Amino acid sequence: QRNWMYLEPIFASDDIQKQLPTESKRFQTVDRNWRKFTAEAFKTPAPLALCNSERMLSTFMECNKLLDMVAKGLSDYLETKRGGFARFYFLSNDELLEILSQTRDPLAVQPHLRKCFEAIDKLDFAGQGAAMTMTAMNSAEKEWAGFDSPVSVRGNVEFWLSQVEAMMKRSIKTICKNAAADYKANAGGRKQWVQEWQGQLVLAGSQHYWSIEMEEAISTGGNAGLRTYYEKMLAQLQELVEIVRSNPAFLISMTLGALMVVDVHARDVTLKMCDDGIDNINDFSWVSQL
Repeated sequence: QRNWMYLEPIFASDDIQKQLPTESKRFQTVDRNWRKFTAEAFKTPAPLALCNSERMLSTFMECNKLLDMVAKGLSDYLETKRGGFARFYFLSNDELLEILSQTRDPLAVQPHLRKCFEAIDKLDFAGQGAAMTMTAMNSAEKEWAGFDSPVSVRGNVEFWLSQVEAMMKRSIKTICKNAAADYKANAGGRKQWVQEWQGQLVLAGSQHYWSIEMEEAISTGGNAGLRTYYEKMLAQLQELVEIVRSNPAFLISMTLGALMVVDVHARDVTLKMCDDGIDNINDFSWVSQL
């Protein structure tokens, strides 16, 4: 009875029946027998009179064998799907079946994206039917990142989710390059730059340029150049404080909270190198920070 109750809603789905025709037929046999005997039990409330039949015992034993075969076939099917998209291993069998039982509705995958992708909460869908595409990804904090190009929702779910994974990496790489280029070109300077880009890219870009500017300061001015850059870092931290005090939007506040921790650490490292008299980019004190 427990096995039947678990499998019945799964094989009630037309999509699952089409994808597992053999297991579906076996389950239908079990379902038919189970419903027949439960109907007889309703008509014959006396247990001894109802169960005094060898036919019932042999039928139930056969049904148990069929259910074991169905469960194994279902398990093998889920393993095949996980082999096609490894991130499905983060989902339980029930969660994966919920997706696979609604293959005609790509939006059914939305509630489970957070388990498949650490920072993706939702995807942006555009169009309908065969023309449906995915155009962007959103974090749980409502941070948005557009795809380089739309991803078509075609074929099996594991196929187009693999395309989403590839596009996610490609798009982040593109946005990261654009953010790095904008660091120098932004008319509002670093103060404006940290408010216009996604948090992950602000943190990566800041560390990228800190490394570059530190080496430039040491190469051109030695320890004195390092002290001059230290003063610049203090001014940059003060700019971040001013933004925080201006009551910025939620996402900017989150980005600045993380960025200030990184910048304070960078400031402390720079001050220690100044005090240690570091004046060469090949000095271990600097190389150990890279």
